[in-house]
Formats: sequence, structure tokens, C-alpha cells
Amino acid sequence: MSLQTKVVQWVKVMVKRWVLYGTIALITACSSQPEKETLDKQKANPEPSELVDIDSSVKLDTLWRDRVGKGSGSDYLRLTPKAVGSYLFVASYDGLLQRRDLSTGDKAWEQDLDVEITGAPGFSDGHLLIGTGTGELVKVKATDGSVAWKVRVSSEVLSEPVSDGDTIIVQTVDGKVSGHRFEDGARIWIYDSNLPVLSIRGTSKPLMRGPSVLLAFANGKIVSLSTKTGATQWEQRIGIPAGRSELERLVDIDGQLLERGPYVFALGYNGRFAALDPRNGRVLWDVEASGYAGPTAGLGNFYIVNDKSEVMAYDERTVAKVWSQKSLAGRYLSAPALIGSYMAVGDYDGYIHLLSQSDGSLVGRARVKRDFREGMQANTFDYRYPSVQYRRDDAITADIISAENHVIAFNKEGEIAVFRLSEEE
Repeated sequence: MSLQTKVVQWVKVMVKRWVLYGTIALITACSSQPEKETLDKQKANPEPSELVDIDSSVKLDTLWRDRVGKGSGSDYLRLTPKAVGSYLFVASYDGLLQRRDLSTGDKAWEQDLDVEITGAPGFSDGHLLIGTGTGELVKVKATDGSVAWKVRVSSEVLSEPVSDGDTIIVQTVDGKVSGHRFEDGARIWIYDSNLPVLSIRGTSKPLMRGPSVLLAFANGKIVSLSTKTGATQWEQRIGIPAGRSELERLVDIDGQLLERGPYVFALGYNGRFAALDPRNGRVLWDVEASGYAGPTAGLGNFYIVNDKSEVMAYDERTVAKVWSQKSLAGRYLSAPALIGSYMAVGDYDGYIHLLSQSDGSLVGRARVKRDFREGMQANTFDYRYPSVQYRRDDAITADIISAENHVIAFNKEGEIAVFRLSEEE
């Protein structure tokens, strides 16, 4: 057996090991003394589906790819890049922040903020808003990357801070939400929710709607607060804990809330896919569903990725199931990003899959990292120390995003790739 073959087999073993313990890494304790749970590994970690050849009718042409710091490090973080116009802002766990040209990848600037970045960067009024693992909110000038100010928040920030230009809203892992003055970061108000013993690691991005901000919590509730005062306007539960163990009772809402027309839509783990009236929190309809990521919508359908990594489509008017795509089951898919009449999802092995919105068929595929042979040619591997050189994690935990006919993906290793969609001739 050749050395190259041995190395390839070693990489496959590491990938499968990541899948085996992937769900366990998603579960985090919300108390200082969490209750221990025995997991049924076969149920919680289904064997990932093997990729099969597809008849590609759509191509993802690589515009550029590069590496940004240490990516997510060893933690489970959704460091989704932020596309603003023709620019792309990318942050890595080790504090590196970059502004790049979306089409070429050229760096306009790069700054080391000397913090642990754990939340995706937000953007408002010419500034980036950064949350850290040590409980800080940092405001950064988008023109040059200089720090405008830095303030303390109650705990680690895992979601994107949002702002209307007057107030910044930050949600932290301890179940608290705080409002800060955009000008200087001074805290205006704070809200505290009731968290369960266990939750899925992560928090949903706050959704601002005029004078209100909607927030989703690990207790299965969606809450509307006044942006100015933090006063509770309404709260609604879409996930009801059931079962004997804390694991069975997980009802976390981690995915992004979807605003479409006059309504808001949410998907929870062990909960429901529900439509709400944001004026009063009334549930308009709900269907049984469970997932980590938020829903999206296009071409008359809602699209969700359930907790088995099956992609589902529901009719917007009737909520009847239109199609389901199960060939990617067990591959820990990201939330879908829509581009044209297609959608893109990322998986645990760094692949991007293109699906047709009309019927869910697989129409294209690409990968964030370079092909193994490209790495060989670039002399990026050292066979003398394979245990060091091949300890890679190619998983795409950040959301796939689309902008200006581009598909953007960022994996845990810090590798970023930007693709352009083109039809096969």
C-alpha cells in the first residue's frame, strides 16, 4: 500500500470520528453542574450517506479560495462571513478580521483584534459588530478595521449582533439579551430568560422589526422585546419539552428566524416549524419538524433541513409537503442558501451541494478545500508527521451565503471559497 493511500485512509478515519461525536459536541450545559446523559449513538449520530455520482447540470466555478486564521478552532462556531455590497468581511476564532473584495478575494485590510471571536460579524451604519468568547462586544470601523469601542456583556456571544443604527442587540449563551447604545456601547437594558439544563450549542440571531426585536431561546420560546427599553411585548412557545431525560426534552431554537411578508417563521429542535404573527405572537400554523438551522423560502416554497439532514420543501400557501431530499442524510447540513432557482447546503466534509428548488434534485457539487492532488503539488503536506499535517476538520459549520450570483462557504479549518454559478452547456 502506497504512502499516499495510507494518508487518504487516515483522513477518512478522522472524518468518521468527527461524525461519531458531532452531535455530542453540539450539546452544551446551561448550568454549572449539568446532568449527565447516555446517548444512543446510532440514533443521535446516523451513519453519513455516501456521496453518489450526480448528473451535474449546474457548475460552481471557483473564483478564489484562501485561508483566514484558524477558522473556528476546535469549537463548534457559526462564523458566517458577512457580504456587504462588493465586499466580504471574514472573521476567525483567533481574532483575525479581514475585508476582502467579493469577486477577487483581494484584501482591503486585515486586523488582529486580539480577542476570541465566537459570533458571526454583524454590520450596521459602516461598522462591524463582533461578539467574543470572553463576553465582549466590539465595534469596528468597516473602512479600516480600527476598533471604535469595546464593552462587556454578560457572557459568551455565539450569534451575530444586530442594530438599527441606534441600538445594538446582543444575545449571549447564558440566556440574556442586552441593548446597547450604538454611539458608545453603553448598556441601556437587559433581559433574562429561563434556560433549561441542557441546550444545543449556539443561539439564534435576533430579528429586528421596527421598534421590536424578536428572539428565540433554548426553552423553545420566541419573545418580542421593545428595542428601546427591553420591555416584553409578547412571548410564544413553539417547542414543548417532552420525555424523561434532559436530552429528550431539548426544544432549542438555534436557527435564524425568517421574516417573509407580514409573518415570521421558526424551526426548533424537537419542536415545530411554525408561522407567527409578529404583532402579537399568535401561531398561525405549525407542523411537526425538528432542526438546528432556520428555514428559508423561495419560488413558492419553504425549505428546511431537519435534524437528520434531510432537505424538505413545503408549499407556502397550503404547508403541504412538496418534496424531500434524503440522499444527504447524516451529513450534518447547514441551512440552505438560495441562489437563482437553486439552493446550496454545506456538509461535515466540506462539500457544497446544489439542489433544484422545484423538485429537490441534486444538480451540482463543489468542495471548499483544494483537491488532495493540488495539495501535493503545492507541497502543503509533510509525510514525516502525518498525525500533525492531517489533523484537519473540513466541516462547514458556518451558514452558506449567496450574494451577487456568488456562493460563499467558510469551513472550520479557516478555508474560505467563493464560487460563481454557471449553467452546464
